[in-house]
Amino acid sequence: MSEHTLTVLLVPDCPHAAHALDLAQQALVAIGLNATIETLEINDQAQADRLQFAGSPSFHLDGTDLFPTNSPPAIACRVYPTTAGLSGTPDLRDLTDALNAASH
Repeated sequence: MSEHTLTVLLVPDCPHAAHALDLAQQALVAIGLNATIETLEINDQAQADRLQFAGSPSFHLDGTDLFPTNSPPAIACRVYPTTAGLSGTPDLRDLTDALNAASH
């Protein structure tokens, strides 16, 4: 089985960074996926455009956004629908489901 890279893309000083990284680790453990977690700071609009960055935090497995959106790339906070309402990070279940789908 090849190793994957889960990249958490963040804007500087993202208030959800610590939780996003913890959530990424929990999701990988939950599904037993062999992946390295990396962080990537998005500092300008050109970088956001190049990486199709949909807001902070974003979760990309091997370069592909796990939560695709039609929103234009932007240096902004990202909002996820969760069972408790809108949140700055996805539910663990949604992240594990997305990881499972993208890694197979």
